[in-house]
Amino acid sequence: MKLSRVGSLAAVLIAGCASWRPVSPPATLASFLPQNGEIEGYSREGESSFGQGLTGLTPILDGGAEAYVKLGALAGVFQDYASEPEPTARITVTIYQAKDAGKLYREIYPGRSQVLPGIGQEARRRLDIFGATELDFYQGPFYAELVITGAKPQALDRLRQFAEVISRRQNATP
Repeated sequence: MKLSRVGSLAAVLIAGCASWRPVSPPATLASFLPQNGEIEGYSREGESSFGQGLTGLTPILDGGAEAYVKLGALAGVFQDYASEPEPTARITVTIYQAKDAGKLYREIYPGRSQVLPGIGQEARRRLDIFGATELDFYQGPFYAELVITGAKPQALDRLRQFAEVISRRQNATP
């Protein structure tokens, strides 16, 4: 009897995983992502990914979804960008819609950082880890994380260009 319950549960879980498929992001979140060629030398690499709630964010965030959702993340859009002049440079942009984006900003990464004025409501450069430079900011109900690898010494300048485009678009959203 117990074995059949376990088997039934496994079948339900397998069926649920098999039916998972990428979902297009809402127009608002997708509209914040820079377009191909908008930032000189960078273009989208593949399609963007979108997740909503714990179930939708889990396959994308690889173990981090629970923390983000617990802190108020409702949905997220994810996009990688490749550099034409610098093939080793890669940027990942993640934008979350949240109940309280400021809370995500303050609590998801409470480590050392450098404040960066002029982007969103508050922005910071995070401590460089493993050859990556990170920048995050929040504006209204949106929290953005940007990571670049392989583009030293201009890494922060590249992230700032992306962040300014995203922030400008978020600012124009009613």
